[in-house]
Amino acid sequence: MTQQNYRYHWLIVAACFLLMAVSIGILANCFVVMVPKITETFTNADGTASGSIQLIFTIAILANLVGGAIAGKVYSKLSMRKIMPIYALVMCAGIFGWSQSVELWQLYTFSILVGLGASGVSLVPCGIIINNWFHEKKGLATGIAFTGSVAGGLVFVQATRFVLDTYSALGATGWKEAYLMQGICAAVIAIPVTVLIIRSKPQEKGLLPYGVRAEEEAVVSEIGAGIKLGKFIKTSSFWLLALSGFIIGFANIGMQNNIQVYLEQMGYLEVQATMAFSIGLFVQIFGKLILGWFYDKRGVAFSQIYCLICFIGCATLLIFAQDGNIVTAYAFGAVFGLVASMSTVTPPYLTAKIVGVRDYATIFGIMSLFYGMGIASGPMVVEALSSGGSWTPIWIGLMGMSAIMACTTILAHRKGKGYAQLTD
Repeated sequence: MTQQNYRYHWLIVAACFLLMAVSIGILANCFVVMVPKITETFTNADGTASGSIQLIFTIAILANLVGGAIAGKVYSKLSMRKIMPIYALVMCAGIFGWSQSVELWQLYTFSILVGLGASGVSLVPCGIIINNWFHEKKGLATGIAFTGSVAGGLVFVQATRFVLDTYSALGATGWKEAYLMQGICAAVIAIPVTVLIIRSKPQEKGLLPYGVRAEEEAVVSEIGAGIKLGKFIKTSSFWLLALSGFIIGFANIGMQNNIQVYLEQMGYLEVQATMAFSIGLFVQIFGKLILGWFYDKRGVAFSQIYCLICFIGCATLLIFAQDGNIVTAYAFGAVFGLVASMSTVTPPYLTAKIVGVRDYATIFGIMSLFYGMGIASGPMVVEALSSGGSWTPIWIGLMGMSAIMACTTILAHRKGKGYAQLTD
């Protein structure tokens, strides 16, 4: 086998970018602007809610995290080229189901399909693909690929807002039509990409991973190296990495999914709160590239300290935003865009950096459980704690969690040195 040019490697990155855009871009980022309209539909005449609207998101995330662990095992055994289109179909069917729902229980049910389907085309499989295709520039490739979640989110949030506003002018809530639009876009992009472009390993195209040349036999021999799950789970590095992933999901998404509600409670207009959120999404496009570059060039410790400083900065700005100053709210969005970049870049990159290639699919599938538990619980815990009307202690508490996360991430990497080169 001889090394060819790297055009298909970057096409694979582009494919992952698109898949992240129509999976996480829709699932994680669009829900926040849908909540007020869905709540309006399912509010009783006496003003009480028919049920928890946040549960729609939570069920989807829980299904996604369970599905991610399953997907990791499935993709370690079966062809990604054959299985991934099925996951794409399931995800799209779930989104279409949302658009046809007339009862909350139906939204809950279709959330399971969306979460399971997205688990097979988003974080876990894209992490596997990037890890297989890139030996060098893994951080940059990860940053570019996972920028799709925010680039897609930015586009779909604005498209969703347009649909909601259009139907609102006609006296309708518009959330069903918004979900229909999202489902069509997801189907048009995800299904062709998974069928025509995605390949799990460069060897399927007669290529080697990026940065590996045929004459570099010593490097090539390491492509199958790494620690196995059974051995890794017995190490402190595993549990530190798991705790880090949980906190990343809990703190980032716990803050993100409550931004709209918080800012509106502080007196900001709905359009202003949406703009602050959109600024965060826009900045994440560059933030993920910056973080990926930092991982490649400056290392794990520097990158995590950078993330910690950004998180403390954005939480502090949220506290000061209570004075109603729109500049402060928009500044928060910009800084949050930098730190939120780690929510999709850090878990797959750090796992690959520590465990290598050999059992990465299975290990990252398990790690996604801890990450997903943080995503699923964070928004609901923050929502519950805020019911008393005091937000400042919540933002301070999340700062403390982010400091713990920086420490556990750095320690997980240090204690896991050498695992990626194991061959026994």
